[in-house]
Amino acid sequence: MLAMSSSVHCVSSPWHRATRKRVSRSRVGCRSSSGFRGGASSSATSHAHEEKEAEDYRAHLYDSVDLWSTSQRASLPGGGAELDPETTQPRFTLSYMPMRNRAEVSRMILESSGCPYHFDVVGFKKWTDEVKPACVPEWRGDFGKLPVLTSHEAKHALPDGTPLRIGQETAITRFLARECGVAGDDAAEEARLDSLFAFYFCTLRNNGLTHEGEHYSAGALRIEAARDKSERLTRTTAAKYRATKRVNDLSVAERSLSALGAFEELLEMSDTGFLLGRTEPSYVDLALFVELLELSEDDHVPDFADVFHLPRLGALLETMRAQPRIDAYLKSPRRMPRYARPGYVYV
Repeated sequence: MLAMSSSVHCVSSPWHRATRKRVSRSRVGCRSSSGFRGGASSSATSHAHEEKEAEDYRAHLYDSVDLWSTSQRASLPGGGAELDPETTQPRFTLSYMPMRNRAEVSRMILESSGCPYHFDVVGFKKWTDEVKPACVPEWRGDFGKLPVLTSHEAKHALPDGTPLRIGQETAITRFLARECGVAGDDAAEEARLDSLFAFYFCTLRNNGLTHEGEHYSAGALRIEAARDKSERLTRTTAAKYRATKRVNDLSVAERSLSALGAFEELLEMSDTGFLLGRTEPSYVDLALFVELLELSEDDHVPDFADVFHLPRLGALLETMRAQPRIDAYLKSPRRMPRYARPGYVYV
């Protein structure tokens, strides 16, 4: 396992390792797989080593049983950095607890664009006992909460040379979207995507409070899918989102379908399969994909596209899942496991 330094410095620059020499570059951007340097044999060995360390950390999570019992901290290279960690300098470090939640969309942006980064994963006990107390005394741009993004690029540094560190999930997501080229091709498209992201966040993400809430719940959709076909709500029978009031007495399942239906309608207007007719996915497509992945799990509604009459969302899910970088990430031990509520028990 990649043990972090024994001295805890909140979440600043945890990617440095005393036993490894990093290659300094004036600018490290998102790149294709062919853009990595280093000998083939050494790269393969390093990659295998990184995957083993990620597997060891996952084993720690399952040994801990639940999130609250996790105590180890590790630095897991991703976005291509795992392929040649000896010579690939990460552009960013994303710090978060060992779960998907508020960091998964950001990680999906980094992974799908091939942007080298490190995932600084902090066990809950390590966070509460050591890391968080170090964040409290002074302002570091992180609000004393996770996730936190640290940039290792000089162009982002503050006037005194301090590395840029930002907290808040939505700020991190939008910043990475711009840095990785998935935030829009011009100011108008960026504004339209921001509007869609705000809609996604207040519906499918329940205003950031939970993934299972009053506005959207995969669990509620699972229950709805089990109903008799003659009584089951679908995209075509649920209320259209535009026709609903902000305060309403709809069931959680119907609110969920109304929100998904709005995205289905937007995809119907696209001839590319992506939102706004883009030729490549935006960060909002990636955020939507993350929610559809969870909805399609076997213990939710794996056939949601057929059950709820959402064929374009189903097609988006399959298109995104088939992209090589995303496919590699989904199959990698670097991705945090799911957990079951209540108790946050790893499954």
